[in-house]
Amino acid sequence: MVRSLYSPCRAANPRHTEGHHPLQNPHPLPQVTPLRIQLVRIKIPEGVTMSNLDNALRELREKRSHAQVEIEKLNQIILGIESLNGTGATPSKATKAKHTLSASARRRISLAQKARWASVRKKSRPTVVAKMGSAPAKRTMSATARRKIATAQKARWAKIRAADKKAA
Repeated sequence: MVRSLYSPCRAANPRHTEGHHPLQNPHPLPQVTPLRIQLVRIKIPEGVTMSNLDNALRELREKRSHAQVEIEKLNQIILGIESLNGTGATPSKATKAKHTLSASARRRISLAQKARWASVRKKSRPTVVAKMGSAPAKRTMSATARRKIATAQKARWAKIRAADKKAA
């Protein structure tokens, strides 16, 4: 037998009472209305004294300080749990103190580092060994040799141009 959820069978449901649908909860949860805070200009009506406003302001400041204390306690608890968990409680960037060096300290560090690199370079400098079978030294051409090559090249290009004229 197939029953639909929306068509109740009174005989099959012994808890079904008259006046209630089986899908409705007989004890519904109370409705909660969301709290809306609007920041608007408040006009002070006549007859309200400043002492009442001072009292209200004092109360608001006390509530704020209590809330800040509660937040600090919660932060401490969270840090404690994180340290137990092994994630480690590292201070945030906002709370970390900034550490700056003076110009003279930076200069001393720079000179020390340069000295370290100089000693490393001095130790790793290769010894000069006569290379066998390396490329020969670069040779220069005499002026007469260059002139001979230039005249030979001009003759080749003249021959190519003459062949192109004959073909055209």
